Amino acid sequence: GVVGEFLLNILMKPRGALDIPDSAVGWGGDTFHLYVNDTGYFFCWESLWDENKFCNDFYTRFKQFLEVRYDVRFKEGKVKDAVFVAGIGQGGFFFLRKHDNEIFYARSDNREEMNKFIYGGTYD
Repeated sequence: GVVGEFLLNILMKPRGALDIPDSAVGWGGDTFHLYVNDTGYFFCWESLWDENKFCNDFYTRFKQFLEVRYDVRFKEGKVKDAVFVAGIGQGGFFFLRKHDNEIFYARSDNREEMNKFIYGGTYD
């Protein structure tokens, strides 16, 4: 599916705020996949941004959003020369990577599946 600009702005709206900030400035498109089986779920989202400055800005705000909303404690990692942050928080295991004008985000309630994703480099 597609999150899109409108839903992205709704998602990023601070709790209790009356106005919805334009979090999707510079958004160039996105796609997501949700996989569900007997062992849990795996959500993967890729967003594209028109310019690096928009991508950097959203990455920073989205990472802060995840840290606050899900109490995620991110740690930096690197696999196959790909730098990323990953962590655990309320609701599971989290992965976030910015590469050029793209952001890759993954979330799962299954640590083994998340580790396969990270160490397999399937986000390249």
